[in-house]
Amino acid sequence: MLNSAGTRCTQSCRNCPYFSISEMYCGYKRRCIILTRMTIKNLLRRFARRRIHESPKGCDYFEWIDDSLCDKVRSMVVSLMASSETLLEDNKQLQKLLDERVGEKDVLNKLKEKNARLKMENSSLKMKNSRLKMQVLRYQIRQRKMLRGLLLLFTIVICITFVVGGEK
Repeated sequence: MLNSAGTRCTQSCRNCPYFSISEMYCGYKRRCIILTRMTIKNLLRRFARRRIHESPKGCDYFEWIDDSLCDKVRSMVVSLMASSETLLEDNKQLQKLLDERVGEKDVLNKLKEKNARLKMENSSLKMKNSRLKMQVLRYQIRQRKMLRGLLLLFTIVICITFVVGGEK
């Protein structure tokens, strides 16, 4: 049960600043509980009650404290309560979407981190590839030099063979 402040009212409202009546007593001079009804017919209507079933006589005291709300005010309160429920439901749905978005952001951040690592790996592999290309070029240059040297040596050997073979 809610009191007029919108908070739960399950015990005596003697400290509640929203009510002028803070205490009521039953016919047995025992303190009653003051509550607020939240049904459509008796919306925000306060009442006092005392139910004791343990005594042989049994006290089943009940008394309305406030008059009933007029239809216009009751309609407005019901409309506000419905709007409040709708807003609460909308809030739950928005929170769910927000939680999903946070999860998506986490996944996106992990993917960005992985992408950054892969870019660094790619840069490292490109540098390694460049070094290997340089080594291949050096080997090709050495190979050409060796081939030129062998060709020159072969030419010299042939020349010497003709010179030596022509003197005989």
